[in-house]
Amino acid sequence: MKKSLNDELKTEKRNIEFWVRQWDLRESLIELERHKLDEESTMVKSKKEDALNKIRQLEKELETREELETRQKLELEIEELKWELEVMKKQLEDERDEAVRNVTMEMQQELDDLESLNATLIVKERRSNDELQDARKELIQVVL
Repeated sequence: MKKSLNDELKTEKRNIEFWVRQWDLRESLIELERHKLDEESTMVKSKKEDALNKIRQLEKELETREELETRQKLELEIEELKWELEVMKKQLEDERDEAVRNVTMEMQQELDDLESLNATLIVKERRSNDELQDARKELIQVVL
């Protein structure tokens, strides 16, 4: 009976260790995703800086040109670049928000699973302890 309980506890311990490894793996994946998002953010910032530099360059060209038609075309291009920049920023925010929501939901599910497993182990431990106490009482009665 003790051996069976020990085997059961060892099995449960391996299960917990498995879940801990899974948790660590998820954390690593989350960190990789966070790193990827940070790289994308850096890329967007670089593109933003390039776009801002291009806007500044276009604005300088506007000052030197006299024709209204050329000026209007450049202003339109500036507005389009600003719009593209805003769209990129919004897309990045949406992607980050979605990634964070997904990761949070996964982590919450894992936490719920671990809490359920923990509750099951506590019940099993109590049952095992009760069984051991009953066996102890029987042995004491047999000896006395």
